[in-house]
Amino acid sequence: MNPADKQNVPKALPNDNLSLAPSQEKHYQYVLFIAKTLDFFLLPFITVDLSLAEQVRSLSAYAHITAAMYLKHKLEFITTIIKNIIITVACLQLTDNRLEKNFSNVRIQDHSHNFDLLQLAQKLSVAAEISAILEHYPHLDHGALGIDHVNPKSWNGNVMVGSVDIIREWKEVPDLEDKT
Repeated sequence: MNPADKQNVPKALPNDNLSLAPSQEKHYQYVLFIAKTLDFFLLPFITVDLSLAEQVRSLSAYAHITAAMYLKHKLEFITTIIKNIIITVACLQLTDNRLEKNFSNVRIQDHSHNFDLLQLAQKLSVAAEISAILEHYPHLDHGALGIDHVNPKSWNGNVMVGSVDIIREWKEVPDLEDKT
């Protein structure tokens, strides 16, 4: 380690050409399997070059692996997350996002958490006007600012919901051996 450079990763991590004892090799393979499995889960959330179809395929691979692990080992895995993501994609294919945008436009008008029916009607009226303006002038809609760092405009891959064939992506699970 170089005390002056604490970020020197190549010196901090062991060499890839590890000579492990047989017992260590077995544990290393387990860790490598878990790393590859988690890779299928994490990459769709952090790799902006993936298309939505590739994201669904990767999550499908994760779901298949964890389901097999559950069947074999009876352990609790988080396949519910994948189910919810895929169902959300399917729901978005069937509907549009207008209700969510209107809800957002109602909530951003002020900081009032509780309002009566008259105030709700007024807020919905203003939200409808905001939606109409943004539909007519889309360049005025800058999307979410601040916290939302990963919005559709940030991605290089195709994240259009309509372009995803969920059944095909579910069946075309990548081979675990191909992931390194």
